[in-house]
Amino acid sequence: MARLGLDHETLAVRRPGLVFCSLSGFGATGPLQDKISFDLVNQAMAGMIELTGDTDERPVRIGVPIGDVAGGLYLAVAVLAGLAGRRRDGQGCWVDLALHDVLIGLLSDVAQRHFLGEADTTRTGSRARDAAP
Repeated sequence: MARLGLDHETLAVRRPGLVFCSLSGFGATGPLQDKISFDLVNQAMAGMIELTGDTDERPVRIGVPIGDVAGGLYLAVAVLAGLAGRRRDGQGCWVDLALHDVLIGLLSDVAQRHFLGEADTTRTGSRARDAAP
């Protein structure tokens, strides 16, 4: 978009109330920003595939493009927040969302355990990890 003159910085000069959004595999900044991505890549890199399937079988992908679907939903909520902020102070913003970050967020308690140093990432099939039966 920057190459076309349609990036947030360029457009915000003319429209300071603009709520600009972007959605990509790895976000607009950082070491992976230029990498091409699709849902399967993000499922693997986020660790979702390692958690999916039966314990004694190889990992499998989730049957739907969950990152793409959830990314669109998260982006819609973020844009609504940007619009609410603009209503309050008149200023626009740039909402940049990475599908990879969305998938990490969807890992919920598994991601929390990982970041706390617990390594319980075994596949459990259709059983709940912490609940009975």
